[in-house]
Amino acid sequence: MKISPPLVMGCLVVGSIFGLMAAGGVFYVYTAVLGKAEAVVYNDGNDALPVLVDGVEVTQVPPHRIERIAVSQGAHVITTHDEYSVTVDGFATILVPTSKAQCLAEVDVSHLYEFAPQKTPRVVEVWTGDDAIVISEHTEFLRSSLPDEVNKDYAPTLMVPVPCEGLSEASAQAYVVENEARLF
Repeated sequence: MKISPPLVMGCLVVGSIFGLMAAGGVFYVYTAVLGKAEAVVYNDGNDALPVLVDGVEVTQVPPHRIERIAVSQGAHVITTHDEYSVTVDGFATILVPTSKAQCLAEVDVSHLYEFAPQKTPRVVEVWTGDDAIVISEHTEFLRSSLPDEVNKDYAPTLMVPVPCEGLSEASAQAYVVENEARLF
């Protein structure tokens, strides 16, 4: 049998496809079986807050603090003041509300850094306490947790509590600008 260039190319292509499928399968098995994620609870209240995962108390979140809780893949019931059913898929970071009455705004705080073209905080998104949501692992909740320096391609965000009544991006933006000194 004569080995021709098309035969070699065909073998390389088929081998590459099987190699990628095998690597993807290993990654899937790793994330589905061994993958860990985290649930984040931001206690913006004045009392310690117990957090239960699947009916077992795993921590008490002090007032005005956050707690990051490692959770395994799959469905979980996370209880704060209210009960939330969450399904953890992949390496997600899930923000679990303390109650249905907790409303937060995700705020671009680039204005805190020298390079910033904007000079005021900008609300990126608003969120009510109705459901847990997936957030970026880089989202911060306390001003003290923000990095000292960032490059101009990175927009640091901070979750801040906002009033729930009549909540919209516009109302949250007005609240954040009006209360900037207290919030940041």
